[in-house]
Amino acid sequence: MSQSIQVYDVHLVDGSVLHEFEPFDYVGARSIESRYKKANDNEIITIGNAWDGTAFVAKRNILFICTGDVIAGWDGEPSLVYQRRKKNEQSKDGN
Repeated sequence: MSQSIQVYDVHLVDGSVLHEFEPFDYVGARSIESRYKKANDNEIITIGNAWDGTAFVAKRNILFICTGDVIAGWDGEPSLVYQRRKKNEQSKDGN
C-alpha cells in the first residue's frame, strides 16, 4: 500500500538543516510539530530519518521548521526517494 510522505526541513541556529520524514496525514504526540510545541527550550528533540541518521537537538537550537517535499506514492523503497531528493538538491546548487 502506498502513501504520501511529508518531509520537514528543520533549520538550526548554526545554519545547518536536518530532515524529518513523516506520513503526510500523521497527527499525534509523536509528530515533529507536536514534539516541538510541547518541548521546553532546554528539552532535547530527536530529529532524523533512516538515511541521514538521527540528531538530538535542544529546542533552543532550532531556528524554524518548514515543510519540504511531499513524496506521493511512497512504495516502501526509501533509497530511490533519497537518491531523487539528493539529485534535486545538487541541481539547485549547480553541482
